[in-house]
Amino acid sequence: MAGMKMLLLGLAAMLLQADALIERLTVRDDTRLMFAVDTFGFDEGGKIDLKIKKLKIIDEDDKPVTTGATLGIVVSNVDTEFVLRMEEQVGICLIEQEGLQPLDDATWKIDPSKTETDIQFTIPAGKAEKYSVFYYNCKQGSKVSFEMDIQLYNEYADGERDYLSVGQSKLPSVWFSFGTLFLIAFFFWVVTLKSQWEHKHAIHYLMTLLLVLKFLTMYVDGFKYAHLKSTGLQSAWDWIWFFMYGTKTATLFICIVLIGSGWSFVKPFLSDRDKKIVMVILPLQVLNNIALVVTQEENQGSQSWATWRDVLHLFDIICCCAILFPIVWSIKHLREAAATDGKAAVNAEKLTLFRQFYMMVVCYIYFTRIIVFLLSSTLPFRLTWMSEAATQGATLLFYVITGYKFRPMPANPYLRISQEDEDDARELEMNAMETDM
Repeated sequence: MAGMKMLLLGLAAMLLQADALIERLTVRDDTRLMFAVDTFGFDEGGKIDLKIKKLKIIDEDDKPVTTGATLGIVVSNVDTEFVLRMEEQVGICLIEQEGLQPLDDATWKIDPSKTETDIQFTIPAGKAEKYSVFYYNCKQGSKVSFEMDIQLYNEYADGERDYLSVGQSKLPSVWFSFGTLFLIAFFFWVVTLKSQWEHKHAIHYLMTLLLVLKFLTMYVDGFKYAHLKSTGLQSAWDWIWFFMYGTKTATLFICIVLIGSGWSFVKPFLSDRDKKIVMVILPLQVLNNIALVVTQEENQGSQSWATWRDVLHLFDIICCCAILFPIVWSIKHLREAAATDGKAAVNAEKLTLFRQFYMMVVCYIYFTRIIVFLLSSTLPFRLTWMSEAATQGATLLFYVITGYKFRPMPANPYLRISQEDEDDARELEMNAMETDM
């Protein structure tokens, strides 16, 4: 419950406090020995500006602590996951160990007698790197409460500030570029629909809507990050983005289910079993994706941040796999039908087509949910934007191949199969009527 409350409060703070400081971390009765306040890719001359307020320390006997500096701030390029594992498993304060490797002159002790402390630091020449700002408290059993206002940014010779990490600074260009590519894909799709209008189906309207939502979401993402890059503040673009992102995600998975289950051209509805999958998984998938984004944009120093990040990533993969069940059931049905009825060739063709689409969906999910996640953790700090570019490139390829396979045309094998299924349905209906007579 505490973790869910953190997510909801984080969402509210991100959307409603657009006029607040760059970032604020609130800690209440925290017993952790060490955690990462934030991680940022700095150029030479990058700035760290921290303001600690309302500091309160309680020892293991519930008595206020006003003497003896046992806590502080340190800047280091050590892996934050390493710090988390050491703090949880070993229970040691890494500031006292040789493995932390703090940046020169970037260690500050906090005087417990002062309720407010200001820390400013400039990344020296030749030290450009991705650094984490760590909080540490080497007095086990004590509880610490404070508020910390955080500003991390790169400042260049012309006075321009960039509030995006070095590896994320190119993201506005990435979003705008791929938004334009999806817009071009939408243009070609509309031309195809217009030229084959008499062969269109209901699914083609949904695919058109998906393309519109996709390129609009990309542009909104570009404006959102461009504003964040120049000001460091959230904006009204977040409201628009959350709405469009949720709608786009739901539309994408509805398209996958309808096409992959074979109902997209055969009938205007799903079976009861498929309906249950859609009604349960789709809302969960949308909420999980939004919660995952909120968690990623929340301050990583928040309690339970790492746990919720991992849980939501895992749940996202589970939802993506669950949405494949209607496709798997369709393939199983076709395999059984090919072995029992007299239309082996037709059913074999259906089976091949559905297998192809199934493999496409599996590859898309595997790449965008797992490979890209691993890629983002191994890229140099200046190139982390490439993981987002890889995700959007894979998405564009998936959209293009799916659109090509399911485009409206008289010779499309999917459409031919649907007509044969309709003929079979009419034949069964006629036989049933004759039996009743």
